Amino acid sequence: MKTAPRQRLLRGSGLALLAAAIASLGLLRLAAVQRRACVSRQRLLQSLTPEMDRLTRYQAIAEALRQFPQVASGDPALPPGCAAPDRRELKRATETDGWRGVQAELSWQRLAAGQALSVLTSVSTSRPPWRVARLRLEALDDQPGQVRLDVTLETAEAVGP
Repeated sequence: MKTAPRQRLLRGSGLALLAAAIASLGLLRLAAVQRRACVSRQRLLQSLTPEMDRLTRYQAIAEALRQFPQVASGDPALPPGCAAPDRRELKRATETDGWRGVQAELSWQRLAAGQALSVLTSVSTSRPPWRVARLRLEALDDQPGQVRLDVTLETAEAVGP
C-alpha cells in the first residue's frame, strides 16, 4: 500500500518538529550551563578586583624604586667625633629587581651613654636609610656613664647594572 503524499508530508514534518524540539531542549540546557559559567566567572573577577588594585599599587612602588637614584649603601653615617665601630656584615640577601638586602652589625666596646643615643639617631636617619633590627645596650660596671653598644642594621642596596 502506498502512502499518500500528504501523509508522508505530515510524518516528515512531525519528525522535523520532534527533532527541533529535542534540539531546542538541548540548546536550553547548554544555555543554562553557559549562564552559570558566566555568573561564576563574574564572581571570580569581582573577587579579584581588590587583588588587581593591590598589584597596581605594588607595581607603581616597584617602578618608583627602579627610578630611584642608584646609591651604594656604604656605612651608615656616624656623628662627628664618634669612635669607629667594629663592623661585621651578617648577611646579604639575594638580588630582587635590582635590589639586595644587607644586614650589618656595628659594635662599640666602650662608648659614652649620651654618645650611644646620638649614634642610634644618626644611623637611623642616615642616607641611604638603615633600619635598626636589633639593639643591645649594656652598662659597663667598672665605668659609670660608659656602655657597650651592639646594633644590627638593615638596608636595601641597589645592585649595579
